Amino acid sequence: MQRLAPRIAELRDEASHGAFQQLVLEGGWEIEASATHSFKFDPLVYPVSGNKRYQGKFRFAKHYYPCRRV
Repeated sequence: MQRLAPRIAELRDEASHGAFQQLVLEGGWEIEASATHSFKFDPLVYPVSGNKRYQGKFRFAKHYYPCRRV
């Protein structure tokens, strides 16, 4: 039983890598750019509610939105 779990994980990894190879790298999917799913940036609307924002001491130097305390 102890050897079974690692073998199952190994087979699962092989299957997922094979599926990725077939679908993405061998042309199974058509990928194209489209404005339909573009990101809309509104600097006045922060995408995380106030009670879920990071409140730690570290100040991130690179942040997509202006950093301000709530």
